[in-house]
Amino acid sequence: SLSMMLRFLQPLDIGADVVQLMGSVPCKTPNSTPQAIVTSLAETFRGHADFLNLPLYIEDDYVRNIMCGDSNNSVILKKAIFCDKVLASLGTLEQVKERDYWHGCMPVDVYDELVKNGACGSILGRFFDSEGRELDCRWNEKSISLSIRQLQNIPDVMIVASPSSKAPALAAALKGGFVNTVITDGTTATKILNEAS
Repeated sequence: SLSMMLRFLQPLDIGADVVQLMGSVPCKTPNSTPQAIVTSLAETFRGHADFLNLPLYIEDDYVRNIMCGDSNNSVILKKAIFCDKVLASLGTLEQVKERDYWHGCMPVDVYDELVKNGACGSILGRFFDSEGRELDCRWNEKSISLSIRQLQNIPDVMIVASPSSKAPALAAALKGGFVNTVITDGTTATKILNEAS
């Protein structure tokens, strides 16, 4: 959703710092990686790009702590917490099975735990339930990204998401109170309103 949206943004000379808020995932489409999106946004807004040199998921606690403590990564992770705007897309549990960027990234038993815990959607790779609460699970614990609790402290969190199959996850995100703006199509918006009622 974000890589498609970037095609339509007009250049604006505001010198914005653009910070990568989640680790990288394997992806067959180069322009859909977090780094590509951050680069494109920084170019569009004539700003500076800050990259995380980390994968999204690191199973080993010792390795994850060492890599997050690296001089570059620790600065970027701290910078991310103090963003004034977040631009993100929304994922669903169904996409984990369908999309190439999850392949080889999520162990089967971790996926099974998400199903068991009632995962409804994900933002920045963090899964939440139908009430918009971040799940207490292995995947979220070992993921490198802003947590949903941290998102709640950011003034403006914008979601770009479509198609209408994402409506339940979008409704849950709005219920959770960590999203301020939703950019979507009319069909999805109608389904969100129906979910809310």
